[in-house]
Amino acid sequence: GWKPTTIPRNLIPASLLGCEVAPQGLCCLVMQEDMTVRIAPTFEPAAAVTLEYLSIALRVRRMAGREPLFSLDPLDPANRVSPEGAMQMKRFEPEWLAGTTVGEVMFQADYHLKELSMGEHAQPVIGMKSCFDMAKLSGVQQDWSAREWFVVRKA
Repeated sequence: GWKPTTIPRNLIPASLLGCEVAPQGLCCLVMQEDMTVRIAPTFEPAAAVTLEYLSIALRVRRMAGREPLFSLDPLDPANRVSPEGAMQMKRFEPEWLAGTTVGEVMFQADYHLKELSMGEHAQPVIGMKSCFDMAKLSGVQQDWSAREWFVVRKA
């Protein structure tokens, strides 16, 4: 699984760009008055960016004209009854995203969100419910299967 120690550090990419980072290795993007963007050191974790993740995401945008995408999809969507029908495969778009740090963190995040939705962990947000809690509250009594999508809006 994912561990904080797997997060790429900013020191080398920042030095290659001739930029400074805060002592903890944190940096952020700053919009200049002339509408250009520069990298600057920051002490605020919420404002920090990981330069390697940013670089890969910008590369996807430049080369594919879209955002990076990851999905854990059924191996055989038509076969949901047998054990083989429950197998899943990793889907990256663009495909070269597989094997990159961004691809791995997207996979780990997707997997963790699925664990949260299935009630495997305590919910990190007050009032957030697992799909089983939601089914119980809505009175669902029969077997069911579903996929859930998490969509970021206005990020």
